[in-house]
Amino acid sequence: RMIVDPEFSTGKVLELTTTVAPQNAAVVLGEETGNRILITDTSNQLDQVIPGVTLNLISNSPDKTVYIKVEADIEGIKQSIANLVDAYNNLMDAINAQQSYDADTKERGGPLFGNINLTHIRNELVRAVTDPVEGSVSLTSIFEIGITADLTGHLNIDDTRLTQVLNENLEGVRELFSSSQNVALSSFGTGVSASSTYSSNYNVESVNNGDTSSDNWGTSGGGWMDGTQSEFPDYLTLTFDRVRILNKVVIYTLDSATYPASSYGIKNYELQYLTPGGDLNDDNDWQTYTTVTDNTDGVITHYLPSISTQAIRLKINDSNDGEWSRIIEFEAYQNTGIGGRLKNCLSSITDATTGLIASIEDSLLSQNEDYEERIEVQEKLLQMRREALWRQFTRMEQYLGMMQAQSSWLLQQITIMNALASR
Repeated sequence: RMIVDPEFSTGKVLELTTTVAPQNAAVVLGEETGNRILITDTSNQLDQVIPGVTLNLISNSPDKTVYIKVEADIEGIKQSIANLVDAYNNLMDAINAQQSYDADTKERGGPLFGNINLTHIRNELVRAVTDPVEGSVSLTSIFEIGITADLTGHLNIDDTRLTQVLNENLEGVRELFSSSQNVALSSFGTGVSASSTYSSNYNVESVNNGDTSSDNWGTSGGGWMDGTQSEFPDYLTLTFDRVRILNKVVIYTLDSATYPASSYGIKNYELQYLTPGGDLNDDNDWQTYTTVTDNTDGVITHYLPSISTQAIRLKINDSNDGEWSRIIEFEAYQNTGIGGRLKNCLSSITDATTGLIASIEDSLLSQNEDYEERIEVQEKLLQMRREALWRQFTRMEQYLGMMQAQSSWLLQQITIMNALASR
């Protein structure tokens, strides 16, 4: 801690002099003979200039040109793919070890031999890795990049073929493993419905046709508007061709220079999803993921924690003009690449709350509780039977005692009668 008294014995005030004025970092980016861009920043660490590259500025060298070559790490990518294949093969080995059977010794592989759930897990993992990737991607199968599968379920890598594909179509490989597709599009088999529609110029089918612009508002395919003026809520529902695992939803409400979202867009709404196996027409089967109020944006993005559902809907409670619900496009994204599918598959198996293993554990616990209740009931019945038999045995003992007493009395009477008769 430093305490400064501005007045000294000389009566002068302490004066501070700035020796060097602060300046932003400045970098000229571009080729010497081409277009060059001046970039300035308050930090000496620039991480937004070149995607995936961080520039650390160490010294001021205005006359020095630094050449940076940015290229793909092919060997690093190959190693990552090899690591994935190794992990997959190890998992298949563990499952196969449980399911093995020796016909000669009649020895089973493990305690999970013949377990239907383990078979289901194996099949889902195989599908996640080997099924074709959906959507508009240049590579749709892992087999196109030099990976093959043998009869044991093992994956094998053709290094020459993999290297060739990585050099010729790196973006295609990236999409193969990490693509995310808008599965709300009608091309994915997704249907759309609404609680009401104003007219054919505002048809509900326009919200999943891929057109996110408000420029065609008021024409068929340009966006949906409900048909009940000033009456809320309004509903807009997407029904998928099968259960989808969603990670993002994007909502485009009407927003243009003529019709700004702050005046014509949706204001208050709930984003809901249908519970697996639920009824579309039963409100109790719909869960609210989030509730939004006082929205004025034209594009609203919601990131989801991998929700499994066959339908989502907007429950629109109000609009900014208080009259109509207006939606241009309703998007729902799923990780359709191999990496995303594997992640979703493993999550559906291992999730502590909703995963298959948790479900199996809950089922086993429920069965154990049921068995314990049955055992308790049987023990009570056995105790009641024991007590009944004990009472019967006690009465029988009593009857036997009485019969023995009667027998002794009769024998005594007969003896007396015989004695009297012999006189």
